[in-house]
Amino acid sequence: MADCELCGAMKVGVKLVKTGKTEVTACSRCIEKLNLGPKPVAPGLARAFASTPATGTSYSSNRSNPRRGNNIMERSEKDLADDFSLRISSARKQKNWNQICRSGKASD
Repeated sequence: MADCELCGAMKVGVKLVKTGKTEVTACSRCIEKLNLGPKPVAPGLARAFASTPATGTSYSSNRSNPRRGNNIMERSEKDLADDFSLRISSARKQKNWNQICRSGKASD
């Protein structure tokens, strides 16, 4: 005999049931009213669980190689020029721009 975590009934027979992602102890009255009984597994999920390897490995552990080519830290093909700031400054002067003018309009 225990307490129902849902309705608060004390010293009643309870069962461990799943509500959402949590497991709570609920009395038979709450289980019936809230339809917390065992739910049938969807056919697609049943097939998916049946086809998983029996070794107990998860999908993430089967992926030994992460996606290749997406690591930007490994790309070293483009480096900034040593005089990058000078190039930007001179191009800005040629177009009569200043650092505040960012919309692409020429300053007067």
